Amino acid sequence: MYKMAGISCIVAICGLADKCGGPEEPEVGKKLEVVSAPTGAKVKIDGVDKGTTPLTLTDLGVTVGQQQTITWEMDGYKTVEKNLTWSSLEQSISATLEKAAVDRVFTVKSSPTGAKVYANGESKGETPCTWSMELENGVEVNLLIQKSGYSDIEEKVSFGTTDEKTRTLDYDFVKAGKLKYADLDKVLLKQEKAWRKACKTYTSDVCKFSYSVNEEGKVTKVTSVSCSDPAINKCTKKQVQKMKFPAAEKGRSDSFTWFG
Repeated sequence: MYKMAGISCIVAICGLADKCGGPEEPEVGKKLEVVSAPTGAKVKIDGVDKGTTPLTLTDLGVTVGQQQTITWEMDGYKTVEKNLTWSSLEQSISATLEKAAVDRVFTVKSSPTGAKVYANGESKGETPCTWSMELENGVEVNLLIQKSGYSDIEEKVSFGTTDEKTRTLDYDFVKAGKLKYADLDKVLLKQEKAWRKACKTYTSDVCKFSYSVNEEGKVTKVTSVSCSDPAINKCTKKQVQKMKFPAAEKGRSDSFTWFG
């Protein structure tokens, strides 16, 4: 009788304390900081969305030694995955994301057809032509389209998002004028005098500019102006835009330097 009562007492004590099976693993994971460079990456823990970086998570209720898989995802960047082993109440983990190259497809057309196409100096064939290249978001590709008897076409092309995978470009060529330096020199010399007077420059001032002329011989675009005196750049651009060129220069793009 006494023996049985003793056994019952031991069972009761074990049941109340719940200690008979040995000590439990203490909970950790009270705070987790997840960061990335660049910021704004989507974070997943064991495949579950948790937000975007920089991210602070609390009371995760994990135990000592428990492992979790942290994933960073961001448009235009390679996905990063790391394993985290819990060892303390507060932990942090970070990742540096690398830009991901995406296969992009270019199609270039022109009127007239048969123009030579170059991408970053590499020949891609004649229009109409199509090619693909591995390209990161935001990286510019320098296109040059050339056809004998016409002005060259140059353009910089880039893709903004990973979802953009194709680009079709269609160009109309403008006939190039036949250069007659004697006529051009007369025009530029005459208008150089007007420029110096309007912009109050001296014979020692040097000014280089690039321009495009339409079929009427009027300047339609001034792509760059570089003067020896930066203060007269703005005035010079206005003067170049007023210039008129002889018939030989219609539809032409060129650069020229006024100097003393």
